[in-house]
Amino acid sequence: MLRRRDIEPTLVRKATDLLGGVHDDPATTPSLEASLPADVTVAAKSLSVDLAAIGGLPGKIEGVALVDPRTIAITNDNDFGMGTFGADGRLVDSGVTSRILTIRLPRPIG
Repeated sequence: MLRRRDIEPTLVRKATDLLGGVHDDPATTPSLEASLPADVTVAAKSLSVDLAAIGGLPGKIEGVALVDPRTIAITNDNDFGMGTFGADGRLVDSGVTSRILTIRLPRPIG
């Protein structure tokens, strides 16, 4: 099982720990997202996979999870089949199926 501590040190080692600080309070204004303070260092990031370049993926991805350092899971849902409505006022099923897909990455994350 992959644990947070298995990937956290390499991904966030130099980032600012915000837990318990002023930006951990939703009432703080401006929010961290609205104005990044000079004393906050964000975690480094790099592209691991370009989902748009992978054919056959759902158009509306609703979840991404790390299964292990080289595998991610991608999910979508069918929005209860919500499509269009016919002339009779009845729902016409969208035909979209809920799926969970796993993708093996070319290199490990972290």
